[in-house]
Amino acid sequence: MEKEKVATNGEYNLSGERYREGNIRTSAFPSVELGEICELVRGVVFAKEDEVSEGGAKVLRANNINKDRSELDLTDVKQVLPKIDFSDEKKLKRDDIFICLASGSKEHIGKVALIKEDTDFYFGGFMGAIRVKPGRLHAGYLYQQLTTGHFNDFLREQIAGANINNLSSGLLYRFQIPLPPLEVQREIVAEIEGCQKVINGARAVLDNYRPHIPIHPTGRW
Repeated sequence: MEKEKVATNGEYNLSGERYREGNIRTSAFPSVELGEICELVRGVVFAKEDEVSEGGAKVLRANNINKDRSELDLTDVKQVLPKIDFSDEKKLKRDDIFICLASGSKEHIGKVALIKEDTDFYFGGFMGAIRVKPGRLHAGYLYQQLTTGHFNDFLREQIAGANINNLSSGLLYRFQIPLPPLEVQREIVAEIEGCQKVINGARAVLDNYRPHIPIHPTGRW
């Protein structure tokens, strides 16, 4: 193992799992590192005293991603003094993949949500937005790749033994995915989304199902 790889980004993590080679699944398509096909933008930083109860700039944090469903949860949105000059680059935009980069729990690192429309929400300093290169990568396809067990296994290996629970851009960029042509990516996303609609419909039926079991006044069936 070369010293330069161990010292990547100044992070001397000597866990062997972190440097394991050949973590790519068998695929008919070439594998590409994320660093070649997307960019990670980190969120805004603010102090506790900058927070307000209303009228501020809305900032999303780790709790605004539902870990189980990989979607936005806007029930508790932090607001920050509007006088703070946040760059528009740090607003969530259509096709952004909103990702948790740091957390008190390793289980929350790497959870994602796909942003489907431009928003007025900023994202906080422990969060990030992954932005794809449109000519090579479909945001929905990358989102599917980041919600797999393969990505979660990769993250667990990369941060194993680390003293801080943090996903750096260098680590994220090292993750590799199979990269079919853009049209094939669109077809894959369409098929998965079709299946997901069926699943969501079944879930809605179960959530609203209320069995009606008649009870005889005497307590007999």
